[in-house]
Amino acid sequence: MKDSTVSARVEYAVKIEAKEILRQLGIPVSVVINSLYRQIIYKNGIPLQLEQCL
Repeated sequence: MKDSTVSARVEYAVKIEAKEILRQLGIPVSVVINSLYRQIIYKNGIPLQLEQCL
């Protein structure tokens, strides 16, 4: 059951670009966030290289 809300501050341009890509893919933002959280739990850490994201 999904009963929790996540709030994060992100750069506006990043949010808009990512949201549009996800819209084109037909994937809701909430699905991506939930999947990321599950990967963090599964790997017991961050599932990607943050250096590549900065």
